[in-house]
Amino acid sequence: MNPRAAFAFYNRGIARDRLSDLAGAVADFTAAIMLSDSGNADFYHNRGFSLRKLVRVQLFLPLHAQAASCSVLSCYRAQTRCHSAVSESDLTAILLMPS
Repeated sequence: MNPRAAFAFYNRGIARDRLSDLAGAVADFTAAIMLSDSGNADFYHNRGFSLRKLVRVQLFLPLHAQAASCSVLSCYRAQTRCHSAVSESDLTAILLMPS
């Protein structure tokens, strides 16, 4: 295990997250976890946040596409369904994520 390589992936994951490359950020944080021998909590913490943002984006995009042709009330309802689904999906995705 090379701790320096783990921190290199961790730092790149932070940069990718800030650039909204969420899938790349999750991949880098996962690589950092796999290369780390200490089980750094920051690696897991940041992967969880990037994964949560990624799930939100994936859930929101189909609803956003529908927004152009819907009324204000139906768009609000769709957005509410999206936000309600996020917490359950986040938990499932994080629990299934390999470490």
